[in-house]
Amino acid sequence: MPRLIGELSSDEAIELAAQVAELARAGLPLSGGLRALAEEVGGGRLTRVLGSMADQLDEGATLGEVILAHHDVLPLHIRGLLTAAIKSGRLPEAMHEFVDIQRKRAELRRRVWLALAYPTLLAAMLVGLFVFVLGVVVPEFVAMYRNVDANLPPATALLVWLSGPGAKAIISGISFLVAAYFMLWIMPGASWPRRLLYHIPLF
Repeated sequence: MPRLIGELSSDEAIELAAQVAELARAGLPLSGGLRALAEEVGGGRLTRVLGSMADQLDEGATLGEVILAHHDVLPLHIRGLLTAAIKSGRLPEAMHEFVDIQRKRAELRRRVWLALAYPTLLAAMLVGLFVFVLGVVVPEFVAMYRNVDANLPPATALLVWLSGPGAKAIISGISFLVAAYFMLWIMPGASWPRRLLYHIPLF
């Protein structure tokens, strides 16, 4: 099999699973159906994967063997589901159920993000205003208070702290947490961040 660059995206993998399910349910030859789909897609990774799978099926390989040969381009959950469905003899049913769940999930995520668009924009504007106040307005008052050597109320002192050392401490802490999270995310075998996100409704 020629080297196929990159793993399929979630949408591409769902499309592949949907087509395999349709072909299996209709009782049509998988190789011909996959090759026809490759021509419809018209380029990209999915086209190369479909063509490669069709070629191997024409050479006499089973679908399970084809899936194993494409382990580096098929997402792990798709590969495992296809393998389990083939062994159980319920390939069309399992694939249709999986595709239906994934499409409903994608639609739900789209609706959530649409609902969050306005609050997110409003929050970004408020953060921008807060940064402007801390970076431009507060330093002017800090200079004035220093000249008169006044005792500041606790709330004002906190605001002054946030405009200086506090801002640096917060930015450094957030940057460290984000960097540490992404380092754990990309480390081989570190799957717990993804499992953690699945427990958060938004993600």
